[in-house]
Amino acid sequence: MQLFFYGIIIRLYGLAIWLASPVNTKAKSWISGRRQQQLMPSNLDVSDCIWMHCASVGEYEQGLPIFQQLKKRLPKRKTVISFFSPSGYELLQHQQESDLVLYLPLDTRQNARAFLDQLNPAIAVFVKYEFWINHLLELKDRGIATYLVCGIFRPDQIFFKPYGTLFRTALKSFDQLYVQNRESQQLLGKINLNKVTVSSDSRFDRVLARKSQVAAVPFVEQFLEGKKAFVAGSTWKQDHQLLCPLILKSGPEDLFIIVPHEINEEEIRRCQQSIPEVKSVRSSQKPNSAALKAARVLIVDELGLLFSIYQYAYMAYIGGGFGAGIHNTLEAAVFCLPLVFGPRYQKFQEAVQLIEIAAAVSVQNEEQLQAFFASDNLDLQQRGDRALQYVKSCAGGSETVARDIANRISELARR
Repeated sequence: MQLFFYGIIIRLYGLAIWLASPVNTKAKSWISGRRQQQLMPSNLDVSDCIWMHCASVGEYEQGLPIFQQLKKRLPKRKTVISFFSPSGYELLQHQQESDLVLYLPLDTRQNARAFLDQLNPAIAVFVKYEFWINHLLELKDRGIATYLVCGIFRPDQIFFKPYGTLFRTALKSFDQLYVQNRESQQLLGKINLNKVTVSSDSRFDRVLARKSQVAAVPFVEQFLEGKKAFVAGSTWKQDHQLLCPLILKSGPEDLFIIVPHEINEEEIRRCQQSIPEVKSVRSSQKPNSAALKAARVLIVDELGLLFSIYQYAYMAYIGGGFGAGIHNTLEAAVFCLPLVFGPRYQKFQEAVQLIEIAAAVSVQNEEQLQAFFASDNLDLQQRGDRALQYVKSCAGGSETVARDIANRISELARR
């Protein structure tokens, strides 16, 4: 009965996206992308492939080191990556890491069967929070080896509620769950799920690998002229309400780079209007060298550049902490940066640990942010050193997980 009602909810969810598509860009992309998708190109057979599913870009970055290690250990298998969100698919559809990039269809039983009929994977890897019940149950029915990687669980999730029976059943579809901490393992044990392995977050491996290959950003270098900047990444309106007063009170030598999480024209204009005394430029408007050198604030309103921009920072503000939760702290920490973010960080284990080791601070208002901004150089350097050391100390989980999965697959093949 629960599965029946789940099916109704999923269809209503799909209907809501369809109704929103004429006025919402993301909804339109979600609908049109799935309509246009050719699931299986005629010249490509990916049967018995390694399939990794991610919600969006963040989960892709998280799962990628494990995916890469699996490819090395199982080199004869084709590889497929699927996304739920259009932002992930559109940004990464032409990446070179897999043979095929797809949208995951809406999670109905019919869609799950059709999708798996055509894909026919040998291994399914779901990253972190992706629990699509019909796809998981269908994988279980077909005996396809299915794994959750980078999982993290909290007591307030539906799996641990009296009414969460269906979702607990879906969790039992996984052959093994790889989780980020002991707390998650203990929670799962309370609902009789014991096929659980604790492993460090693969994002540590990912950010270290990306740092070794980081590219220069010429327009940022023109803006800075050899100096370092205060970089605010993945910011929202609430973050700007703290950042703009800070910029107004800063000195003429202080340089700021703001990278909004979403390209919202109205909010970017509002932000610029909040600092009328300070010259700002937008990267999307392709300012010339003279305009860049004359500005003190650079707003990078283009996607995919934030990680590379952190290399030019001396301090990083991580956005989202006044909304649903902060964004990626590790991308900044790997560049040896002291971190500051808003109060809503408790759901993110790495953020909690960065605060515990005094590599990061949480602020709740403008005054606290300004106090941190005024920290002396030695304090900032020590915080940055601790941040980088933390990242290095947690690396290595990707290889451990991939080795374990590959060994399990080899054992299954021998049976």
